[in-house]
Amino acid sequence: DYRNSINELDDNTIIYGSNYGNNLMFSVLEQYKSLEGYKKAPLIEFSTLDKSYVFKIFAVFIATDSPATDNGFSYTISDFASDNRFGEFISEVKNRSLILTNVSVQTDDKLITLVTPSHEFDGSRLVVMGRMVRENESSDVDMSDVTFNTSPKYPQMWYDKKGESNPFA
Repeated sequence: DYRNSINELDDNTIIYGSNYGNNLMFSVLEQYKSLEGYKKAPLIEFSTLDKSYVFKIFAVFIATDSPATDNGFSYTISDFASDNRFGEFISEVKNRSLILTNVSVQTDDKLITLVTPSHEFDGSRLVVMGRMVRENESSDVDMSDVTFNTSPKYPQMWYDKKGESNPFA
């Protein structure tokens, strides 16, 4: 994202990529729509010219390309004004996630957000979020209680396309 700094990672580093066709930049993100896909690869490795990072994936969700069409929600916040705002953001992200993980997120964690077009409706985006592995923390992810979320919060456009009422409205 144009607001991010690569020299010093922001609270949330946002990266956009295409997923059309085989082996394109973000085509593998589609696998995270399933529990099996998440279990196969629960980490994101991100390298700059200066440093390499590892992130534990904690959320996968469908959003829109604009907060105006997603009840004001935006996944493109790169820096949070307060710990409270960060906590609210994480809570909303977890409510939207297609998978429920035991990966904890704290206010001092750095996030990575991968964004690619999705096919649920016009303007939909698949968003995969991870938090940086903490100093002296193992990069192993406990899969014992990872489950599929049976009622994630979707954008209003998703409910409209399905002809369903939004239980979160």
